[in-house]
Amino acid sequence: MKARTALWVPVAVGLLLSACSNQSTSTSDQSSSEESPIDMELSTQTAASIQANPATTQSDSDILRLNQALAENEAELQRLASLLDDKDSQIAQLQSSTSNAEVLLDLESEKTQRDILEARYQALQLENNQLKDKIQQLSTENTALNEQLAQLASESSQSEQWQQNYLLALDEKQSLQQQVSQLHQQNRILARELAEAREEHQLLREQYNQLSNAPSESNVLEQAQAKQITSLQNSIADYQARIRRQEMALKDYRSQVIALEGAIDGHADMEARWLAMDQKLATAQANNARLAQQLASAQASLNEKNQQVSDLNEALVKLKNDLGVLENDTISLQAESHSMDLQLASSMQTVNWQLPNEMALNDTFEILVTATVAQPVLGQSYEAELITDSEIQMISNSKVKANVEGGQLQWRWRVAGLNENPEAELNLLIRQQLSFKNQAIQRLVYQDSQSLALINTNLFEKYGYWAIAILLGLLGGFLIGRIGKGKAPAQVS
Repeated sequence: MKARTALWVPVAVGLLLSACSNQSTSTSDQSSSEESPIDMELSTQTAASIQANPATTQSDSDILRLNQALAENEAELQRLASLLDDKDSQIAQLQSSTSNAEVLLDLESEKTQRDILEARYQALQLENNQLKDKIQQLSTENTALNEQLAQLASESSQSEQWQQNYLLALDEKQSLQQQVSQLHQQNRILARELAEAREEHQLLREQYNQLSNAPSESNVLEQAQAKQITSLQNSIADYQARIRRQEMALKDYRSQVIALEGAIDGHADMEARWLAMDQKLATAQANNARLAQQLASAQASLNEKNQQVSDLNEALVKLKNDLGVLENDTISLQAESHSMDLQLASSMQTVNWQLPNEMALNDTFEILVTATVAQPVLGQSYEAELITDSEIQMISNSKVKANVEGGQLQWRWRVAGLNENPEAELNLLIRQQLSFKNQAIQRLVYQDSQSLALINTNLFEKYGYWAIAILLGLLGGFLIGRIGKGKAPAQVS
């Protein structure tokens, strides 16, 4: 699209200059038509026998309108000068801002619009200068005409020569008035063109404001990635707090187990006492019934305690199993956290492009990009995306993944040129593939752009049509000459 715009701009400027030159010619003729009625009015006033022509009033009004048109042209010149200053300031702002594809397109558009406005300004200034020169020339001619009319008025009022000159002057006045009307029409056309230029400038100003207020896509991606990393760090802190709580609960369970083991030892002492009491029961027949009851109650209590001990042992086994699971989860979480820290610590050091400075259209060529990674992680992958202009055709996939091997990365693309462009732009985006809990996270780590020239080497496509047209013209001339030579002898005979 840029190449087509560059081709149409000179044609449009040439048409505008030709239109302005035609307009200046008609304006000059009109100014001459505005000056001559005044001289004719002076000549008619000096002649006593001829009444004043009613068209002199119209002549004066036409002269006033011509002066107003000149004043309007001067005002338009000042307005175009201010527009050119605004365009220069906008171009300076775009050149000082960060260079990317959209900014470069806007800069090119602003330069094109500025060239069009400058061409209009120069054409209008040239037209006004020509109009002033023509008015000066007509003033000189009017002075000479006044002298001639005064000389004619001093002669006989009944002279036929004087009457003929007067009629000729009237005819000249009518023709000049027609030229004045044509000049007014041309000035109205110029006013419409200047109004269109104002609307075009307003649209460009609104597009530039929208471009300056639009957020950068790379900043949005970086903010989203920062939010993801913050969320991961919060989840890691949550897991660490849960591990500390489980360790505290494990300590409580261990203290309870120690207390239960002490209680079991106390029950063993009680069993020894019960054996001694049984021996005493054997010797004390009188206390047999009472001791039997005590023994039954003690046996029931023992069974209950044994059941409690069994339950506590099962709880202890379950707690130990839970502790083992938590320790395994902690180890895996620490490993994931350590892996994430290593991935975040790696960064891009140097990125090298290998591409030609210029290429012929419709030829396929390869773009090679290599990079060096600082603190690389084995097996980590990086995804590179190549974004091209519309003049370049992507043959391979625009997104290519590469794994780190020896701290080096390499990506390849195959592209072809479609349209001729001296500065075709290539934008490169490299994203790091982060892995956390089997989830892939992309992080933008590098962004760059390069340009190359696309040249049309097909001479037939450039000059073939012109050569065919020239040959056809020569052939037509030759045939016409042959036909003319064949007719000439026939006419002689």
